[in-house]
Amino acid sequence: TDDFYPYETNYNDHFETPKQAYQDLMVVLEMIAKVQNCPTLDLTLYDPYYCNGRTKTLWHEMGFSQVIHEKRDFYHDIATQQVP
Repeated sequence: TDDFYPYETNYNDHFETPKQAYQDLMVVLEMIAKVQNCPTLDLTLYDPYYCNGRTKTLWHEMGFSQVIHEKRDFYHDIATQQVP
């Protein structure tokens, strides 16, 4: 652990995904929304890898308001069946 993360971290696990990668996912999200019969921007997105929390900001910039992206230990959540 360190001052920023309340759980053990690995340096190699903390690299940001660029906004372009999220933009590239739009075609997939549009297909999922079509199958779910809802507007794309109404989808709830879940990204368990927090890094510095910027992911939520990037999705919000792209119009998604329902984004689950919290500073939590994803692996502990899996082990204790507490995945949001």
